[in-house]
Amino acid sequence: AIPPASPSPSPAASPSASPSASPSASPSTPPGPSIPVTVPVSGEGDAVQVSATVNGSMATVEQIDPAQLGSVMGKGGTVRMDFSGLEKRIDTVRLPASAVGQVADAAQNGKAQGLALSLSTGEAFFDAAALGSIYQQAQGPVTLQIEGKTKQQLDPDQQKVVGDAPAYSLALESGKSITSFGGGQATITLPYTLRPGQSPGRVLVYYLDSQQKIHPCPTTYDQEAHLASFTTNHFSLYFVGYDSNAPAWSNPFKDVGEDAWYYEAVSFVAEKGLMEGVGSGSFAPGQRLTRAQLAQILYNMEGKPPVSRSSFVDVPAGAWYAGAVDWAAQKGYVNGYGQGRFGPNDPVTREQLATILWRYTGKPGASVATLPFADAAKASSYALPALRWATGKGILQGKG
Repeated sequence: AIPPASPSPSPAASPSASPSASPSASPSTPPGPSIPVTVPVSGEGDAVQVSATVNGSMATVEQIDPAQLGSVMGKGGTVRMDFSGLEKRIDTVRLPASAVGQVADAAQNGKAQGLALSLSTGEAFFDAAALGSIYQQAQGPVTLQIEGKTKQQLDPDQQKVVGDAPAYSLALESGKSITSFGGGQATITLPYTLRPGQSPGRVLVYYLDSQQKIHPCPTTYDQEAHLASFTTNHFSLYFVGYDSNAPAWSNPFKDVGEDAWYYEAVSFVAEKGLMEGVGSGSFAPGQRLTRAQLAQILYNMEGKPPVSRSSFVDVPAGAWYAGAVDWAAQKGYVNGYGQGRFGPNDPVTREQLATILWRYTGKPGASVATLPFADAAKASSYALPALRWATGKGILQGKG
């Protein structure tokens, strides 16, 4: 088994652009007539429509029927409210605090992963702990803003460090500004298109603290969707930068050629500290992935958060994968085989891989109704929703 990858420290080199002081203004309702709209709310394949009004770039949901919201919860998936498909550009949404509290309660009881709010300018996903903290701080409707800032909207000091990089003000308020989420976290996704010559592994989101010090955030970049994602425990001014001073990746693996179809993928996971080789300069691209290795990869991607011990009899406390397996099991991404066994060294089947990634992503709905494969009937029933999702997303393909 491969040893756990040690996550690389966030680059401290000066970025090509970075933010300055965070804004203190709370989101406000823009002037103009309100336009009635309907907003899709989904979770675990179910969906409902809720009424909202649009005023300028703000969408407001005055109330949500608890029974209607409850109908998309209960199966452990992400509750997603999508404002990005409206005809107007939406960078601010306002929700009733009761709806936030209802999803927070469901998330804390394992009936939902959390709440995702999709805006025209980006997406914010709040986990169970963050939702609970936000609801406790709420003094009225909860307003989220992901506002893109032009260079002219920044003060001179900010302009010097941001340059021409896209900057975003992330703000949350409910009677007062909410800048932190207790022990919870928010995962933010922002649009960013690589420029000629840029490498996806060097895209990095930064924020500036109250002392005007720049901090890099561990970032993942989806080259196909042109999206940069990072996880944070507070809101302020962020920007999507590019760490041009990071050393170029030097391929240490003798069994990964530059003409291999997986070369860029290996480069990415190695640069991000998600995977390491198996020793002696080898990556072993044809070796079967084990259940423990997959848990470790996801655990590395989350920054190896603290975790309590689980009770799998075949996962020794001193094993290199113990923390990863415990974390993945407690999150509900992996299950055991019964009788206290996890099977850490068992190979991951294609349907198991799809299922674990599907759970990790929040059990989203699938875009395909059936699997377009001749052997689809051999798939286990528990894996069908995950396989449909993974196939529709292009994560898994057939074998001919």
